[in-house]
Amino acid sequence: MSAVEVEQAETAQLHRHVEAGERLGTSGIANGSWHLHLGLLLDGRVEQDDWDYILREDEVRSVLGGYANGRRI
Repeated sequence: MSAVEVEQAETAQLHRHVEAGERLGTSGIANGSWHLHLGLLLDGRVEQDDWDYILREDEVRSVLGGYANGRRI
């Protein structure tokens, strides 16, 4: 990201909830392409040692409201 508008320390006791449509930051450019890497924490799980808590692309789209390429599917 080239600019972050919502920050929260990993050690924060209270976690900030973000609403749909809320700007979190501005995407950056790397290797000549605009792109963003997105990660989701489920139920407080932060370790990535168990595939049960890592979402696949279709699951991420479902959690985010069914969007693909800027349109609801």
